[in-house]
Amino acid sequence: MDLHLSQNIRRFRKEHHLTQEQLAEAMGVTLGAVYKWESGQSTPELRLLVELADYFGVSTDILIGYQMQHCSVESLLRDLNRCREKRDYKEAVPSVKKALQKYPNHFEINYTCALLLTQMAEDRNCTTDYEAALIQLNRACTLIDQNTDNSVSEFSIRNKMAQIHFQLGHTDICLEMLKKYNSCGINDAQIGCILADCYHRTEEASVYLQHAFSQILMDLDNVVTGFTTVLFQKKEYDTLISSIEWLRTVLRGGESKDTVTWFQKYECVLLAIEAEIFCKTGNDPQAKEKLMEAAVLAQHFDAASGCDIHMPGLLQAFGAEENHYMSYGKTAFEATERRVLTDAEVVPKLPVIWAEVQKKVLPE
Repeated sequence: MDLHLSQNIRRFRKEHHLTQEQLAEAMGVTLGAVYKWESGQSTPELRLLVELADYFGVSTDILIGYQMQHCSVESLLRDLNRCREKRDYKEAVPSVKKALQKYPNHFEINYTCALLLTQMAEDRNCTTDYEAALIQLNRACTLIDQNTDNSVSEFSIRNKMAQIHFQLGHTDICLEMLKKYNSCGINDAQIGCILADCYHRTEEASVYLQHAFSQILMDLDNVVTGFTTVLFQKKEYDTLISSIEWLRTVLRGGESKDTVTWFQKYECVLLAIEAEIFCKTGNDPQAKEKLMEAAVLAQHFDAASGCDIHMPGLLQAFGAEENHYMSYGKTAFEATERRVLTDAEVVPKLPVIWAEVQKKVLPE
């Protein structure tokens, strides 16, 4: 064990711009006592160690320079993670045993051991490994206050435990945990799948699956919108066009273009984005073609009454809601124009082309 108490007392005293005499007065000891501390001839008693640490605003570990535990933990974690990366399960078993014996109350040790045991169980299809992983995940939950990783929480750990219970055939326990720790509907899809597949509770399953699908639609919109910005900034225009066309195909849900669906208002927005890309790359004719398609589609949508507008059959079966696409504007034309004007400073020709298209499409 390598301690640096004498050097640290001297260092912290100088950092606080104190003389040995001033420190002695603050601690209520003699000047000779401070001299002996700093020269290593003696060490402060426990009460004074605590007072010194508090005076310098550091922990007692830092004051005495105790680093053995930190280094040992880091070394063990490196060994455990190396076993995971290399799938070295022969070395993993003694590494887990050693780590848990030495630091049974350390969150990261317990959690990393649990991840390694889970991986071992999956690769070896071993019930014993799964059960051991459950023990460590549960132990990690009791130590969660030590956790500093924002991507890990008790909810995420409990859901990992639910997956293991499913692998072990404990379907009831798995379902109960997935429902209990279903924050923001994160487990809706799996809950619905289990209810339908394992219990044949179709009505209950449909509720969860529909909620999950609605969330997927929102996530899909956000992902494509986000990638639209990323790909545009990276000038990967072909990939961007392909992603938008893919999304249009998916959300059309197999319906013909003659069927008026709630999705078409959003499709007008997507067409305007495509037009913007073509305009940006100097392909004005293609930009005009996309805006013309958007204008005709918008006119068709806005002319329909509410009862004549449908949700694509497949999307409706999966529980998509029409109000998901209502936030883009009161009318499809308004939604399209809003998108055209969004980046007018970047693509100034686009509003000009849009004005020409409106003159052709809209009645005088």
